[in-house]
Amino acid sequence: MTAITVFGFCSVFGYLDEWHQSFVPGRTSDPYDWYADMIGAVIAVLGFYKTSFWKTSLA
Repeated sequence: MTAITVFGFCSVFGYLDEWHQSFVPGRTSDPYDWYADMIGAVIAVLGFYKTSFWKTSLA
């Protein structure tokens, strides 16, 4: 459950970051950047799980 929570938080944070960028002059909001954020979150969660950092709380 912890991994899902972390992924959800990263996904929402990435979305809000892209939304915020749409208001900043000279910056653009790109959904592919949000997808890249989510892929990075999946890799990070799997990496932590693989190294058994969260293994006891996921079991």
